[in-house]
This record gives sequence, structure tokens and C-alpha cells, in this order.
Amino acid sequence: MENLPLSEKLRKAQNWFYNSGIQNVDREESLNGGFNSWYDPKAKEYAYIFSEITGYALTALVHLHHHGDPRDDLLQRGELATAWLTKQATHPSGGVRTRYFYKEVPGMYTGYDWKNGTLYTFDAGVVLFGVTNLYKTQANPDYLNYARTVAEFILAMQKPEGGFYAYFLPTIPEKVDVPDKWSTQSGAYHTKLALGLLRLFELTGDERYREAAVNTCEFALNFQRPSGRFVTYRREGDTHMHPHCYSGEGLLFAGQFLNEPRYVEAARRAAAWSLNSQMASGGTPSMYYKSKKEFGPYERSDELAQVLRLSTLTLDDSYLPRMQKLRDRLLQFQVESDDPAADGGFRYGWDEDGTEYHHVNSWCTMFALQALQMLAQRESGLVPKCDFLV
Repeated sequence: MENLPLSEKLRKAQNWFYNSGIQNVDREESLNGGFNSWYDPKAKEYAYIFSEITGYALTALVHLHHHGDPRDDLLQRGELATAWLTKQATHPSGGVRTRYFYKEVPGMYTGYDWKNGTLYTFDAGVVLFGVTNLYKTQANPDYLNYARTVAEFILAMQKPEGGFYAYFLPTIPEKVDVPDKWSTQSGAYHTKLALGLLRLFELTGDERYREAAVNTCEFALNFQRPSGRFVTYRREGDTHMHPHCYSGEGLLFAGQFLNEPRYVEAARRAAAWSLNSQMASGGTPSMYYKSKKEFGPYERSDELAQVLRLSTLTLDDSYLPRMQKLRDRLLQFQVESDDPAADGGFRYGWDEDGTEYHHVNSWCTMFALQALQMLAQRESGLVPKCDFLV
């Protein structure tokens, strides 16, 4: 694949997203429409359906539609995904169930039980943005009603100071914010919720959604250091690149939507810090450790794509050589295979502990596809937009 032109690599990534089987199509009702987390080429199987990723996929489908993808049923795929979310994945509280596992592994998935498990606020925000984007294109009133239901759950999870509880335990019931992982604590990464809240404000005029978005952005600024780095582990002071980029993405979208230059500048500084951490490989590390004052050595393709995308949207041309080097590194994660369920997708990479995963990953591929498209637009003289930021 190394010798293929970029346009062909993008086409193969789009084909994987659409035709590989990563979305369940023409299957039983409990599965039909949902997007799988990843494909394991060795076992030739999928791990689970992922509600958060189905929300991302909704936005990705709308993004491809608005950027001229010739497939005539992109939006029908979005409708199928939305039907799965509404009928199968949504809890009576308005929160979104997390993962539908195909195989039960006792004790391994504590907290992710499909019926009673954890409902993450972040996942609801991703779904909200996806459904409101589809509504903006399709204008189905059922989608708007569903968006309001999910948004009410999100508003109920917001704290007075603007942050969000990370998740809700419906069987207790209890809202939870604990500093165990970046994803279990209230933090700057929750600015990503502003995308769906502001889109719903745009569609309804309900000021509560705009106010919630502003409040979480103001809260997030407290986590940014002078270097541009967002603290994502408040107890240790460390930074994980994945939620760091989420922080920048939410602030960029909100800043442009609200015409608030402070948010846009915060996103630019976050991108500069990330890209300035570039390694000899061309990639960027997944972790920064405050106590050691150093970066870890490992890379993940989703984070490489996020850094590339945020940099492309915010940084000036002096950074282009770094962006192009990062693009070339990201493309090394694209899979070439005789297996159509793997060919063209992007493999995951390494976790921060050094564990390598070779699965072909749904969100990594969506992030990579959009980042590569955006840089190509910029190189051709166009101005990429974050209207449908996956």
C-alpha cells in the first residue's frame, strides 16, 4: 500500500468503513445498525458493538455525505444506526448503554453489563452530536425528540461549576466522578459534549443547551497549563493525548460556533503542544508524565489522527512539515490484507503500558480518514471545517 497515491488510500479507508462489516447490516434486530468496536484479523471476529462509536459513525456518515461521497445510501446507513441506538442502546434514563458483547467472559467486563451497567456521559454526548447531525440532514422529528431525551440526561449529569460527572450507575442510582482513569473523572475532555449541545441549541433555540456548553468550556480552561497541555489525570497531573485532543476539539468547535476567540486559542495551543512532542518516527506519544517530566514512547493511531486533525484546523503553515511527517506515520498504520474485513482499515497501535494491539479499529479508521482528508484539503488550498468533527 506504500506506493499507492493518497487518494487511493483514502478510498480504501472509506470502503473499509462502509463495506467491511464493521457496521451490522441485515442482522437480527438486537444487532442491526450498530457499529462494532474493531475486527480481530487473527480470530476473524468482532469484539462488541460500541454505542459511542456508533455515534461517531453517524457523524462520519454525514461528513462523507456532505463531502461528496457518491454512495446513495449513506444516510440510510445512518438511519439504521439511529434505529439501533434508540431501540436497543438507550436506557430509560436517557443515557446510552456502553458495549454489547458477543461473548460473555466472566469478570472481565465489570461495569459494562448491557442491561444494568455504567452509562457514560461522554458516550451520550457523542451520540447526541451524531443524531443531531443526521437530523440536520434528514429532518426526521423522531431524531430531534430522541436528541432531546439524550440531552436531558447530559444536563442532569452537569455539576454547578460546569464539569460533568463521568458516569451514572442506574441500579443504585449514583452519579460518579472518581480519579481512577481519565474516563472516570470529570475533566476538560467533556468539552466534546459541547458539539452535540450546541448543535441541539442551533436546532431548537433552547438556551439551556448553549449555557451547558459554555459552562463546560469555561470549566475546561482550568485544566490547561501555560504550555498548552490539558491535565487529564487530576490526581497525578499527567496527560493522556487522547482526552487532551478531545479537550481541544470541543473548544475549537465551540469557539467557532460561539465566536469566542479564547476557546479557539486554547485549541490552537493544545494542538501546538501535541505536535511539538513529535518523535523521530513522525508520531506523537500517547502519554506525558508530570512526575518524570517526560513523554512515554508509545503511539496509537487514533491519537495520531486527532493530533493531525486538530493541527490542520488550527496551526499556521510553519507547522506543515510536522503535519506531513505525522500524516506519513499515520498511514503506516493502514492495513493491507487479502481479508476484506481488514483491508484499508487502521490498526490500533500500542496502549500506554506498551501492549500492542493489531486489531483493525473502527474509531481509529474514522479519525484517520477525516484527518487525512482535512490535510489534503488544506494542501490543495481549501480551508477544512470542523462542522462534522468525528
